Amino acid sequence: MHTTSRPFDAGEVAQRFGVKVTSPARLIADAAEAGTYPSAIREVIGRALQQGRQTERDLRQAVQGRPKRVRDLVALPRVYSPADKRGETGVIHLIRSLASRQQVVEMQDALETYIKLAVDVRREILAGGGIMHADCEAILLQDGSQQDDVWGADWDPGAQVLAFGALINIRPRQDNPSMEILASDIRDAVSRVVRKLLAGT
Repeated sequence: MHTTSRPFDAGEVAQRFGVKVTSPARLIADAAEAGTYPSAIREVIGRALQQGRQTERDLRQAVQGRPKRVRDLVALPRVYSPADKRGETGVIHLIRSLASRQQVVEMQDALETYIKLAVDVRREILAGGGIMHADCEAILLQDGSQQDDVWGADWDPGAQVLAFGALINIRPRQDNPSMEILASDIRDAVSRVVRKLLAGT
């Protein structure tokens, strides 16, 4: 259900199977203005553009007249570069031991200020880089990780700060209905792995 007090333009609503739905660009703009996690907004932007559901022009039009923080979030440099739309989402490294400085630089390249991570708390390894937690998660699953053990996070190498919000964390069957990791023991486990493999680099 999409609720908003902002009127819809003609191109922002379409019929799908007899139901009115909003365009991805309008949905992204409304979600950003409502305060949805910036990490989630950037991930959805990347996915929408990769799949050809929206263009950069659509997104720019959708945020016209919105607060500056919304415009800045949607226009974040390189969140949706032409390379991303071709499916080249940046370098993703599988990290099993302390990452090198070069690996950190390459993982940070896609989003510039932070790194998307998927962390296997049982195997104590992580995959980082690209523009979507789901891409990092896929690397771990291909390497033999079990999905129940993999959690999403963001790492800011400059500030050495970890955040625990990611779309892949929404899993009610594991008592985690939120993007944020709710269980303190899982947060602690994610933090241990990340700091063991990335801290100081």
